[in-house]
Amino acid sequence: MERKTKQRQIIESVIQQEGRPLNPLEILACAKLILPRLGIATVYRTIRLLESEGKLTAVSIPNKGVYYEPTRNVHHHHFHCRVCHKIFEIDCCTEDETQELPGGFLAENHEVIYHGVCKNCHNIKK
Repeated sequence: MERKTKQRQIIESVIQQEGRPLNPLEILACAKLILPRLGIATVYRTIRLLESEGKLTAVSIPNKGVYYEPTRNVHHHHFHCRVCHKIFEIDCCTEDETQELPGGFLAENHEVIYHGVCKNCHNIKK
């Protein structure tokens, strides 16, 4: 059994508190505010551990890399802000994943990533 180290507790806390998917460098930057000597290798080890425990889910964003979010059993999509480059969870779903597709295919699942400007960056531009 893995012991719960201070580093792991801080990394888990950062992921929970940010409330959006984070990449490893974002996790490191936030965690270093609390624990300045934290290294990227510890972040990656902790990510792997949390994934193996089912507490963390990887979200692959094309051309942006892999982000991590707390595991949720609720279907949702993601939004990439082209200004701040942050990834956000979007709880809406406008697609019917059971709809029939051309050629007799039947969709069982889907993943949607919206790209645009988040509300924070949009308000700054006004």
